[in-house]
Amino acid sequence: MHPASQRSVGIRCDYQPDVDLLFAWVGDPQPAENIEVEPGIYVRVASSTGQVIGIEVLDCAERFGHEPDRIDAAFAKALLARFTAPALQRFREAHPQPPLFSSPR
Repeated sequence: MHPASQRSVGIRCDYQPDVDLLFAWVGDPQPAENIEVEPGIYVRVASSTGQVIGIEVLDCAERFGHEPDRIDAAFAKALLARFTAPALQRFREAHPQPPLFSSPR
């Protein structure tokens, strides 16, 4: 792993500067759906719980104007905070929940 791979603020991250790719995740690996919130930015949402469990960002340093050595777990946490709401909205639109109660007809 690259030195920027680390675990802090409850997030593990792996930044690969040779391809400018950031992977960040929370908890143990689990089945998830990638929700594209912007071209090249994918938020991972657990299929079973609907919880955000990670993010993948292509061209990360270039996209956000950061030096590669400044891409770390705290930066990944900020990205998750920024992109969680739109990802969950798209996930819920793709997976509508049935009503808990139905009216008798």
